[in-house]
Amino acid sequence: MTQVWHHGILDVLFKVLWGIAMAFKSTTFYYLDSGVGAGMPNARPDVMLVQFFLKELMNHMDFKPSRPTGADITVDGKFGNQTETWIRAFQAHLKSKGKAVVVDGKVSPARGYQAKTATNTPYTLAHMNASFRKRWRGDHDNLDQCSRVPPEIRAALGDYRS
Repeated sequence: MTQVWHHGILDVLFKVLWGIAMAFKSTTFYYLDSGVGAGMPNARPDVMLVQFFLKELMNHMDFKPSRPTGADITVDGKFGNQTETWIRAFQAHLKSKGKAVVVDGKVSPARGYQAKTATNTPYTLAHMNASFRKRWRGDHDNLDQCSRVPPEIRAALGDYRS
């Protein structure tokens, strides 16, 4: 199931345990339980979250020039050619803007507190979170209450936050 995590909590815990005073800001980050893409598990909630992010972002004026032609991506939780095309388009757009990203049509799950891969390349998922949050901060930080998010994802996120 898709998970939400507030960055900063682990840092605070470790610093409190070691007696180091600090200020912090918690940032919401949406994780995947498994990868989305060819040869990956493609769990329905994970695919659906990726499709939702892609639909919203690629229809925003900042990304629209790179949007695949034709109909909007279907947010149905099923990975196929359309979803792979949209992932690649998103990744290619980021690369064209000088962002470090691998254009492979896959969205790997970020692990633990890591936003970058072992090769120090930011996960596509980290770019999705940051890009969505930059444009719709209030919605990003409360996806479980956002009316544009599919009910299945809202319910899963609401259950996780409880």
